[in-house]
Amino acid sequence: MEDLQLTPRNNLSHCRGTGIGGVITSRINIFTAVSVFLSLSIALSAVEELTPAVNGNNVDIGKKKAGGEYLVMLPLTVDEELVVKEASTNCVCVTFLDFPKMLKKGETATAIVYFELDKPAKFNFELKLKTDKKDLIYKLSGETIAEGNAKKATAAPIQAINPVFLQRSPVEADDALYITVEKALKERPALKFVDIRPVSEFNECCIKDSMNLPVSLLKANPTFKDASIVLVDKGFYSEKMENACRELRKAGFEKTFILKGGLNAWIRNAGSFAGTKKDAEQIKMISPAELLLTRKFSQVLFVSCDAERPDAYLFPTLVLAGDAAGKITAKNQIVLVSSSASDTAGRLQDKLSGNCSAFILEGGVKAYRDFLLESTVMLNRGKVAQQSKVKNCGGCP
Repeated sequence: MEDLQLTPRNNLSHCRGTGIGGVITSRINIFTAVSVFLSLSIALSAVEELTPAVNGNNVDIGKKKAGGEYLVMLPLTVDEELVVKEASTNCVCVTFLDFPKMLKKGETATAIVYFELDKPAKFNFELKLKTDKKDLIYKLSGETIAEGNAKKATAAPIQAINPVFLQRSPVEADDALYITVEKALKERPALKFVDIRPVSEFNECCIKDSMNLPVSLLKANPTFKDASIVLVDKGFYSEKMENACRELRKAGFEKTFILKGGLNAWIRNAGSFAGTKKDAEQIKMISPAELLLTRKFSQVLFVSCDAERPDAYLFPTLVLAGDAAGKITAKNQIVLVSSSASDTAGRLQDKLSGNCSAFILEGGVKAYRDFLLESTVMLNRGKVAQQSKVKNCGGCP
């Protein structure tokens, strides 16, 4: 059977200087926020994380309950430096969710593998990492046993979503490209804030006295070359934004930076803005499409607002709110996840320190799952779950 292949991951300038000033938000430090998390989310996740020992290329996880969801933390140790190009499996029952781009000699890295089997059976899956020098092949074996009631059907089993939308090979945001909101507020008189979002979004809500200018027009205006420029967008990590900053620096705009956390962090830090409070509320949200673009960054931290962990294959590195202590830093971009549009998410967001950007997943888990299903339909030209129609491999029951 075929392997499932995953590849690592207006021409006018507008200026707004009027409108409602900054909203003073009540902020407490991260550790106080975590205590709020603890009171709202205590239950343990239903997903079991496994860290098996690797004997050569064999990974035996023993006996596990049929119908359970499992995340296998696969330790990877190599004797030479390798660049990982692709990750694949020989069956739709098991999927790589997260794997490193680089494997360094003598150091242990981790790949995250997800699987679930609905019925009792012995299994023997093949896991393959294709690198620049050789293929690393592991055998994941074990047995699922009957225990209690059968697992209830899910709205979107992993096999229905194309693996390309689930895989993540983490990339690091380039700290050298960013300026913090705290520093930007202190140096504001000397800075030019250039908002590169579409004019419609800029007109709804923006930093007071900022200008709206596409990168192409900014690059074509030599009068800005000596200016200290701060690029502004909504605030989630974006390869497009980082590439734009590098492009401008290369073109001679050497003092160009990206506002870390963007408009989201600016408003959360009580920076003055033009727009209504309702418009500012929308800056707190991240759409499923935006999440798909930013989830690859290692600084993104998913925090569940529910008592149980949502589908593990959608958010492999998600932490429950009650387990978030010590894991949230100013470097993080936090995405609050709930089973639906949740008032709890909004309350938790308000309690987080303004030093980090924090977004609420718009529409919750269901909206994100539905978006991935719709994207699969488009990618497969209407053939939903195309990969699940192939025959089971030798490792399947």
